Amino acid sequence: MANIEVKGGRDGLVLVLPETGTQGQLLASLYHYLSTKGDFFKGAEIWVEIGQRRMAEGEVAQLRELLSQWDVTLLALRTADQPRPAPALDGFEGGNGVGEGGTPLATVSAESSDALTVRRTLRGGQIIRHPGSVTVIGDVNPGAEIVAGGDVVVWGVLRGVVHAGAMGDDDAIVCALKLEPTQLRISAQIAISPEEPKAKRGRLWQRIGPRAPECAFLQEGRIVVEKWSGK
Repeated sequence: MANIEVKGGRDGLVLVLPETGTQGQLLASLYHYLSTKGDFFKGAEIWVEIGQRRMAEGEVAQLRELLSQWDVTLLALRTADQPRPAPALDGFEGGNGVGEGGTPLATVSAESSDALTVRRTLRGGQIIRHPGSVTVIGDVNPGAEIVAGGDVVVWGVLRGVVHAGAMGDDDAIVCALKLEPTQLRISAQIAISPEEPKAKRGRLWQRIGPRAPECAFLQEGRIVVEKWSGK
């Protein structure tokens, strides 16, 4: 079977499934794919592109059930003869998602897994989820979240939750002009700000040198933060 791919679309994440193979083969491939991508998809709402493949109602239900094991919500299907996604769930409404309290979610505007640039401040409740790297020109406020398959760079203050290398990339980095996240993750490693006195989970990162624009990365299985040289 062809490979499963993920890309960013105007409405968020799009999972591209193979057009060939049996339903059983498709589900087995998807299970393996999701199992190898860490927590990148956890809690995501996605669109699924199936091309020429035809899926009966029961098969869509199987797909939805499999995705739910990773806390993934199937919003809609997109086929070759129906480029605009068709609802995959009863009561589906189009448009961008909303966070708790009706806060609009920040949507992904890139059409591939290339770098995504967000030119605004992320407010609490807003989420950016992208398979590539993410650059934010603005602040990331407490309660906002960024989940990226690649690097995360914030040209501002990072005070929200950030997860770089969420698909298993140990070489991913997190850089910000002011790095004060409530939670910082790189690949499978997790840390909580050493400035947070009530930190109960994760391993506190090691900060090297005085506070300045900083970059976080993995070193010997531990998250290390040092001065951002820009090189």
